[in-house]
Amino acid sequence: MKREKMTFNVPPAVRTEIKNYVKLLGFKSESDLCNKAINEYLTKLHYEANSDNINKILVQAVDCTIEHHVDRVSDMLFKLAVSIEKQNLIASGEYDDYYEEYIEQVAIENVMKRHGRL
Repeated sequence: MKREKMTFNVPPAVRTEIKNYVKLLGFKSESDLCNKAINEYLTKLHYEANSDNINKILVQAVDCTIEHHVDRVSDMLFKLAVSIEKQNLIASGEYDDYYEEYIEQVAIENVMKRHGRL
């Protein structure tokens, strides 16, 4: 594989560290160490860019799923609140003589007054 020459400046302390790591890690040259370091860093950048895209796609998928279920969940919570209110009204004994439809209407009004449309 043909390589292109690239020139860049580094501070003396970095150059000293490069020389030390070439000896310590057994690289053939400073260029080999720099190539490996640059390749590893480029891999890291590539991974981060891809993981950001994956995260965005995942968040969009979850948002889309939640958005489609919000109305349904809201309706279910409202019905549950009305059902609990109905049970409380019946248990209190105050509405013994009334039809269930009337009690349900009172329960709906109570829940809406107390919580609004959930």
